[in-house]
Amino acid sequence: MKNWYKYVIKSTEQLGRVLSLDNSQSEHSIALTRINDNSAYESKQNFYKHYYYKFHLGRLEDYDDYIRRHLKKEDKILSIASGRSANELRLMDEGYNVFCSDLYQFKWYSKTKKLWPNYQFSTLDIIKNSSIKQYDTVLGLSVIFIFDNVQLNKFFKNIHQSLNEQGYLMIDSAGSSDNFG
Repeated sequence: MKNWYKYVIKSTEQLGRVLSLDNSQSEHSIALTRINDNSAYESKQNFYKHYYYKFHLGRLEDYDDYIRRHLKKEDKILSIASGRSANELRLMDEGYNVFCSDLYQFKWYSKTKKLWPNYQFSTLDIIKNSSIKQYDTVLGLSVIFIFDNVQLNKFFKNIHQSLNEQGYLMIDSAGSSDNFG
């Protein structure tokens, strides 16, 4: 059985501090996406302040820099395991055609839709199904580390079916502690 850990690094004295142990993928997803501050959804600026700038030590800003250099605004982009959709919302603000998905609709969906009326979201379990439509690009940020080898095989098969013939996949290798061995 795989365990999912969350870490927060705040200073050199607290390196590797474990927040909690999650016993399932859905529990891990919920823990990573809880709302820590209700003011975060009062405006786009507050949202980005709480969930984008310097979030996870600036990792989302690094993703954004890379993604923007490799996507075209006219591309049809599917984001899987979008969670809070911080990177995707930034792209939407700049005119990119991004469709977000995750295992279920999070409780802040209506708050997100209010701030970003063009926010497109649907539930998708990429391990069980491919997307109904095909896309030019599929984004999978901070997701593949939760899959075992059998799930990864299904993931790549369903991603392949979700992409146009000339489409491509952008993933990162961020991972949990049990992947460091």
